[in-house]
Amino acid sequence: MPTPEEALQVACHRILTVQSDIEAHRIVRSLAMALGAVRTEGSTIKALHAVLLQLARPGLSIEMACRCTGASMSNTAKWRRRVRKVQLESLASGFPY
Repeated sequence: MPTPEEALQVACHRILTVQSDIEAHRIVRSLAMALGAVRTEGSTIKALHAVLLQLARPGLSIEMACRCTGASMSNTAKWRRRVRKVQLESLASGFPY
């Protein structure tokens, strides 16, 4: 299993080239598991997908990312905090994010 830093890096790059919802689900599910999700429910997948979309497209508002994925704002905020924590840890350790 990849580290959270590695999983985030891979997910950010691959989310831009997905061809189907199934492929996006696999990418996001792998990231969720690496970030410590015990169960990857539909709401988790939607929220983390919204976070990845916002990372991949910096000009995209969180509201639009949530609307595109069907995620709730509160769940997206939770996953955005987890992703930011991984980003900060990777910067502190010198991981090339």
